[in-house]
Amino acid sequence: MTDQQEPRPFPTIPENVILELNKRFPECCADLDWPVKQIYFMAGQRAVVRFLNQLYNEQQETVL
Repeated sequence: MTDQQEPRPFPTIPENVILELNKRFPECCADLDWPVKQIYFMAGQRAVVRFLNQLYNEQQETVL
């Protein structure tokens, strides 16, 4: 994709999906006993949920 192309629109995200993802992958602090790989893995999961939360919020703003 070049800088001049518009990103493809993302499919509409249902509220129940966002709610469930936030329950399954909540924001949390790492425990000192966790291995570094686990911390990276969990941070990656949460980064995806944050991305979807942002898209969901943007989609809700355009609906109103």
